[in-house]
Amino acid sequence: MKILIAGDTHGNLAHWRYLINTAHEARIRTIVQVGDFGYWEHMPEGVQFLDRLERTLALDPDGIQIHFLDGNHDKTSLLIDKYDAEQYLNPDGSIKIRSHINYLPRGLRWTWGDTRFIALGGAYSLDKEWRLQLEKRGSGKPERYWFPEEEMTDVDMGQILLDSTPVDVMLAHDKPRASNPMWNRKTDALCLPNQDRLQL
Repeated sequence: MKILIAGDTHGNLAHWRYLINTAHEARIRTIVQVGDFGYWEHMPEGVQFLDRLERTLALDPDGIQIHFLDGNHDKTSLLIDKYDAEQYLNPDGSIKIRSHINYLPRGLRWTWGDTRFIALGGAYSLDKEWRLQLEKRGSGKPERYWFPEEEMTDVDMGQILLDSTPVDVMLAHDKPRASNPMWNRKTDALCLPNQDRLQL
């Protein structure tokens, strides 16, 4: 099974069309988006983005499926509340929000082929204060505002760790603290607690 992994699409439909075309050309039927997908269904533009993306996917003859986990700039609390019903639950535990678009909740474990995965969304927003100022002034687009549920809590991680089933691949929006990527904007001390949770 081949998977295309993408990040930080932020509701950009043109970017998604590029990713879908890339997947189609490579005969890939599964795209995993690792956070800051663009889930803003609390505003008309967010609903339009999802509907347009779904229409684009429905036209693809390969039946490409998108699976996304939440980033710090997705309105995760609304997503969970809106789709908290058995009718939206896929057999693997993911949540179907459109026919070709699925959400991978924090802590979800699943298997594709012989590979075991876990999804760990969320992160700390370095631009939190700027977003709060926008919200206070009522200026800017609502998707730019700050969401209190942006990062995992110790309670969240404690619940996730109750399941000790091993996994092969951790998909996350943040990085484990000990990792040392070539490009790292998350060195601020306020980013470290969420990275410590991923390190566990």
